[in-house]
Amino acid sequence: MSWLIKTINDDMKLAMDAEGLKKLLRDTWGISAAGAAGGMLALLFSLGIPQQQLAQQLQQGVSPQEIMRSAPQNAGPEAVLPSEMLENQEFSQIEVDNVVPRGTLKQEPRGIRNNNPGNLVQNETQWDGAIEGGDTRFVTFESPEYGVRAMARVLRNYQRKHGLRTIAEIIGRWSPQGENNTQAYIDHVSSRLGISPDSPINLGDDELLARFISLIVQHENGENPYDDEIIRRGISLEKRSAKEEARVWSVKMGSMAR
Repeated sequence: MSWLIKTINDDMKLAMDAEGLKKLLRDTWGISAAGAAGGMLALLFSLGIPQQQLAQQLQQGVSPQEIMRSAPQNAGPEAVLPSEMLENQEFSQIEVDNVVPRGTLKQEPRGIRNNNPGNLVQNETQWDGAIEGGDTRFVTFESPEYGVRAMARVLRNYQRKHGLRTIAEIIGRWSPQGENNTQAYIDHVSSRLGISPDSPINLGDDELLARFISLIVQHENGENPYDDEIIRRGISLEKRSAKEEARVWSVKMGSMAR
């Protein structure tokens, strides 16, 4: 089904509706970079998805990427984009790393391609399982388990070393305000866990940590392609390495005491 704008009045009505949908993308999915919400919306419109259906899916927690993948097979490039979006050049500003346009080779989200579902940025940390990849900004891991392991290590260190106890504090450090919509991120994790943003949580609990990581994966990538077993294996890797580090430290301290 093609989406066609025929009159100026239609454009004006669309612009009003589009503003509401862009706000939904920003507030619910944290798509807050300049022009990104408008660009994402333009892509969704170009697939011929009715506005009411699009709004309903977004409100139900369906990610923009999932909506695009399930778009009608007859959606094509003949669909016309809203003129107010084209004039504002919002379509050209979108970051397309996490987008899969119809009719093109399937492209996984960046974090999934890198086996780095938490989108950890490269720094001086020598991560277990890190390999040389084609991404110059984000770490690439040899398997998703090692990416999950790194997430578990960071999150548990937030509590062990930095004393962060609540969802608001943890997500506030994981995804700081500025280039991110931190409040939308906090609200997403809090609502899905059913825990108040300001209530203390214990990420030493493997099951809670697994749920927390799964929600971060979903929010970072617009989807979570990993089953529970992959998440558990990643957490187990973190626990084993933490125990080994504690053992080495104990031996080192014992040697110094002699």
